[in-house]
Amino acid sequence: MSATAAVNADGIASGTTSARHVFATVAVDSRAAAIAALIDPEFLTEVGWDAEHLVLTPPPGHRLVTRPVCRAAGCDTTAPTRARICASCWRRLAEHGLGADEIALLPARQQPMRGPGYCVVDGCAREWVSSPAMLCRAHAELAGRLGLTVAQLRTHQMARALPACGPCAVAACPRQRRHPEGVYCDAHQQRLRAARRRDPGLDEHRWRASEPAISQGGRISLRGLPALLTAQLLFGLQQRCRLDAVKTKQAELRALCNELRRQQAATIDDHTLPADPDRGYQAVVNSLITHARRALSTPDTEASKDEWDLAVFGHSGTLSFTAISQGWLREAAKRWAADDPPRPAV
Repeated sequence: MSATAAVNADGIASGTTSARHVFATVAVDSRAAAIAALIDPEFLTEVGWDAEHLVLTPPPGHRLVTRPVCRAAGCDTTAPTRARICASCWRRLAEHGLGADEIALLPARQQPMRGPGYCVVDGCAREWVSSPAMLCRAHAELAGRLGLTVAQLRTHQMARALPACGPCAVAACPRQRRHPEGVYCDAHQQRLRAARRRDPGLDEHRWRASEPAISQGGRISLRGLPALLTAQLLFGLQQRCRLDAVKTKQAELRALCNELRRQQAATIDDHTLPADPDRGYQAVVNSLITHARRALSTPDTEASKDEWDLAVFGHSGTLSFTAISQGWLREAAKRWAADDPPRPAV
């Protein structure tokens, strides 16, 4: 689909069924749909894209979308230290009287569920308050009032299945609210209190729009970003993996998503780098911007610019006309070059 596809009254581009593998529930405009159509569904499966919740969860051993994982058997917790051992496994080593070089002797770890799981009461659609509790807030309070264990509560006649709470009002957050009448998940409610203590005049509406998701190793939230920007990021990541075959650190990709959200960017071109950016972060940003620009570029659209990306014509590098100061002469040179544009060698 071209970037000029028709858009209906709901703001959804005609033919956007080709974008459903990227946006299961989000209405998209023609540009976002056009870029989404270029993203391979197999690639999205490979990197763990959740098209409904707009969250990326690459598998721990992904070769190109990487994060440092703990070396202990059965553990896939992020471990950014040089020893590549997470805090929990350091504690287990100490409990067994072992050193870092003896980590292979640790019993294989049974992976705890990270992030919010669901209440274990049959049919309950609410998230638990914590993995040790295994119950949502309402059922945990009920168990406390009745003096019951989790196992006892599950078979008790008063333990009824409850519908899910609404989504947390923080745009980036995929979690449920604390309770049906609430606004935020537990963690963001606490963050809001802290933010208000730091800034009594806090603009809560902007805070909701720009606040990051709760950090969780191996998960990157693209929620709260415009559909076009989300499509650009995913397409750029696909090209980095498929064409460039270079590694992308999950931490840098998460930081970029958070920064784009903080800056309320509409497209990836709107991103403003910090004054002294980390070199790895800057390389990821530049690469994604380049691929996003190329997504909808054609020789005709490129020929209208003052600096050409020769990859659009099958070459590497750029061709610049900016040194020609006279506007009429610059346009004449571009028209002359467009009549016989650079073409890939046969």
